[in-house]
Amino acid sequence: MTGWRESRRGAVRLRHICETGPAPLTGSNLFAFRKRVGTENCCMRTDITSRIVSIGELFGQERAMVVPSFQRQYSWTLAVVSTLLHDLIDAFEGDPGLPYFMGGIILSANSANGYAPLSDPPKPAGHTASGLELSLFEIVDGQQRIATFSFLIAVLRDLETHPDRERALHMLLALRDPPIMGERAWRVTPGFFDKTFFEHTAQIRGATRDTDANPTPDRDSWRRMHAAITHIREAMMARSADWRHGFCDFLLHSCLVDEITLRAPTIVFHVFNTMNARGQRPQASDLLKSALFQHAGLGEADARDMSNRWHEWENTLGDRAFEEMFGHIRTILDRNHRGQAMESLVRAVRQTGARAFLETRLPGFVAVYRALLTGIPESPYDNPRITAALRRLKWLDHQSWRPVVMVALARKGEDRGQAERFFARLERLAFSMQLTRPDREERRRRYRRVLDQLQARDWADALDGDVNLSEAEQIRLSQRLRMPFGDDVQSTMLYLLNDILAPDEIARFLANGGAKISVEHVLPRRPDGASAWRKIHFPNETEAMPLVNQYGNLALAPEPKNRLADRKEFSEKVRIFSKGGTEFATCRDLPDYPEWNPAIIRARTERFAAIIEREWEM
Repeated sequence: MTGWRESRRGAVRLRHICETGPAPLTGSNLFAFRKRVGTENCCMRTDITSRIVSIGELFGQERAMVVPSFQRQYSWTLAVVSTLLHDLIDAFEGDPGLPYFMGGIILSANSANGYAPLSDPPKPAGHTASGLELSLFEIVDGQQRIATFSFLIAVLRDLETHPDRERALHMLLALRDPPIMGERAWRVTPGFFDKTFFEHTAQIRGATRDTDANPTPDRDSWRRMHAAITHIREAMMARSADWRHGFCDFLLHSCLVDEITLRAPTIVFHVFNTMNARGQRPQASDLLKSALFQHAGLGEADARDMSNRWHEWENTLGDRAFEEMFGHIRTILDRNHRGQAMESLVRAVRQTGARAFLETRLPGFVAVYRALLTGIPESPYDNPRITAALRRLKWLDHQSWRPVVMVALARKGEDRGQAERFFARLERLAFSMQLTRPDREERRRRYRRVLDQLQARDWADALDGDVNLSEAEQIRLSQRLRMPFGDDVQSTMLYLLNDILAPDEIARFLANGGAKISVEHVLPRRPDGASAWRKIHFPNETEAMPLVNQYGNLALAPEPKNRLADRKEFSEKVRIFSKGGTEFATCRDLPDYPEWNPAIIRARTERFAAIIEREWEM
C-alpha cells in the first residue's frame, strides 16, 4: 500500500488549501488545487486528463469500467485487504472530516486492443434504466483497489436495513435495476474468469450475506475474493449500524482518488508497464503478458481469446508455479542470461516472433511444466524410470535442473530407451550437485552446457555430454555418500533411498493424510549420560559423534512417532516404530538388529551407499 499513510498526512494540507486558497502549484498540493477549482485538464498533453474524485463519484458515473485482457486476475492477499481496511477505519475514527487520498486510478477511454482514433468517442457499453447511453472505460491501473472497494460497498449494502440507503449503495454497483429481460449490467466487470464469481459473491443483492453459499472458490483468484469479502463482512458486523452509516459516508465522500484518463491508444501499454500497482507490485508474468500482447500485434478478438487461455494456464499451474515457469523459459531461450529477467525474455521471444511464441511454444511449455510438477509426463515418456526421476528431482533444494527437464519432455517421437537413460543420468548429476556443493555459478554453467547439448543434439550425443559424471566426480560422489550428512541433505537422501527401496511409498503415505515426515537419528544426537547409549553402546563419545549423521544412522519416520521415540533406548525405539506397522522402508530394517553400535552404523551406511550406486550405475 505504497503511499496510503503518506497521503493521509498530505490530506491535512489538502483541507487547508481548500479552505484558505491556493498556494503555488508545486509538488504535493497540485492535486488539492485540482479539487478546489474543479480543473480536469491539468496535464500538458490533451490525451491524458486527471481529476480528483471521491469513491462515490468514481462508482457513481454513468459508465462501465472493465478489466482489459492484459490485466491479471484478482491478486490481493488477505493481508493486503486487511491493511487497506484498517487504514480506512483508523482514518475514519481519527478524523472523518479529513479527506483521505487513495492514490491514482488509471482508465483508458478506448478499447485496449482495438483502438478508435483519438477524435472518436469511447465505445458504447449499453444504456442505464433511464435510457442514458454509457461509455466503456478499461482499467489500466487500480483494478485491485476498485474490486476491493466493490466488496466493501457490497458488504455495507447487504448489512443496510434502510431501503433507500440500500438501493443507493446497490446502484453504485449496478448500472440498471431491476435487470432488463433478465440481463444484469454492472459498473465494474472483472476479467473473463473472475466476472461470474465476482457477480455472485458481491454484486448481486444479498450476495455477501452467506459467502459459503456462493460458487465453490476453486481458482486462486476466487479464493482471494472469498477471503476478502468474508474478512470485510466480519469487520463490518462487529460495528453498530450507526458506525457503519458514518463509515459509509466517509468512504463515499471523503476517500479520494486521482482519476487519470488516457485517450491515446499508443500510451496505454506504456503506462501499464511503468506503473506500480498500489498494494502489490505486478508480477513479472503480468508485465510479460502486457509486453508480449503488444509485440504480437493481436487484434481485440485474438487478444481476448489469448487472455482467456493465459488465465487458464495460470490457474492450471497456480500463481507461483506459473511465475517460476517463465524464469525457466528465460533460461532456455536466453543463453547469455544477462540484464533484467523480463526484458531479456521479451528480447529472446521477439527474435522468434511474439505471436508464434504465444500461440505455439508457450502452450507446449505449460504442458511440460505441468508434467514436471505432477510427475506424470505424456507418452512416450510415461514410464516408471522417468516418472521416478521427476519425483526425486523435486526433493532437491535447487531448481536449476528444471529447464533441462522442460526441453527433454518437449522432445516428441524420440527413442524411449535413450530418454530413460538421460533422465537417470540427470537425476545422478542433480543429486551430485547438491551433495558435492559446487558454487552456484559453477552449477549454473554445468546445467547450461547440458541444456545446450540437449537442444543441439540427439539423445545419444546428449548422453555423451555434460550430463555424465567424470570418473573423478563419481569417486568424489561415492566418498560423499559415506560421509556424515548435514541437516540440509539428510531428508533429501533418505527420500531418495526410500523411493529406490519402495517406489512411491512416500507419496502414497502423504496422499492418504499421513503425518509430517521427519528424520530419525537412531543414535540420538544428545543421548542421556546415564543411558545405555553412553554406558554400553557408544562409550567413546569421540567415536560416536561423527556416526550420528551418517547414512546408516538415519531413517524416515512420521513425526509423532519420532517425537515419542526421542532419546529412548534402542529396543524402545524399535517398539514405537513397529507399532501399527512401519511406514517407511528406511525404518523397516531396524527390528532386524539386536542392538545398535558403531559397527552396525558403518555396515548400514555401506549398504545404503551401494544401493544408491547401483541405481545410478556407478
